[in-house]
Amino acid sequence: MVAGVGEMPLLFFEMTAVSLLILRQAPTNGILLVAGLCLAGASGTKVEGLPFAVAVAILFTLLGQTRTRRGRVLAFLLGPTTATLGLWFLFGAKNGLFSFYRGYGPLQSLRWDQIPVVVEEVFRAVTKVGYGLPFLFPLIVFLLTPAKTRAAVLPVAVSLALIGFLAVTYLSARDDPRQLIDWSAARVLSPVAGLLCLATSRKRPPVDLH
Repeated sequence: MVAGVGEMPLLFFEMTAVSLLILRQAPTNGILLVAGLCLAGASGTKVEGLPFAVAVAILFTLLGQTRTRRGRVLAFLLGPTTATLGLWFLFGAKNGLFSFYRGYGPLQSLRWDQIPVVVEEVFRAVTKVGYGLPFLFPLIVFLLTPAKTRAAVLPVAVSLALIGFLAVTYLSARDDPRQLIDWSAARVLSPVAGLLCLATSRKRPPVDLH
């Protein structure tokens, strides 16, 4: 379902960033910077990488950091994305790269009557990929995992943010969203399966090599 599009590097950047943030009790500045670089990679790969990066950075900062550290953590996580996309938009604006893109409708005019259509078509698109098993198995494992740790909060919250972004995108489409959903839903939601897998993980103690 991904062929030559950007899902593979996108998933690499997204899963690596979240893994770095949840598999250590207190990520160092170096780990935060590497995670931020991965989020910048995701943002520069596909458009849905940007809401993913923003959701990860804000949720991680709010959920697990003291007020004195929040500014620095947010700078490490979103600084690379800000620099990367800032340069890209500057280059694009200077060279007229974005003039042919068509926008979506305004957020205040979401087509709420399309909710049943969106839900039905997203379900149809997801089940076309291996009968939906790549999404169903991680969900079942997550639901059956006992004593979930606090580390599960971040990937679950980011999954909900990504689903919300997709819902707003489809509900704000000016035309019938069915074809757009068929093309994109399974691909855009693919990180959710990986995030649910990460939500079942456990922190490991460092390995003693001596």
